[in-house]
Formats: sequence, structure tokens, C-alpha cells
Amino acid sequence: VADKDIKKGELLSGDNLWVKRPGNGDFSVNEYESLFGKIAACDIRKGAQIKKTDIE
Repeated sequence: VADKDIKKGELLSGDNLWVKRPGNGDFSVNEYESLFGKIAACDIRKGAQIKKTDIE
């Protein structure tokens, strides 16, 4: 999930992402670090679950 508001074009990292349970979203806990360095395709609100459509 977004640990804080993420703006479109911002890089995803451990500074703005966190893992929450239950893990029933598009990404599993094991994929958490694979999101680092990806670019936000849209604004993502704090607390929102990251979806595949949210990243470029």
C-alpha cells in the first residue's frame, strides 16, 4: 500500500510503500521489493492498495 501520497511520475520505493495484510491485492508480499524503481502512472493516495494499473 502507499505509505504516503504518491504523485504521478514519482518513483516507488521503501520510503513510500509498505506491506499490509491481508495480501489479496495485485501484488504479493514477496513482490514488495520488485516495485522499487517503478514509476507511478497516476496519483496514489496514502493507504491505497497498489494496483498493476497504478505503475508504468
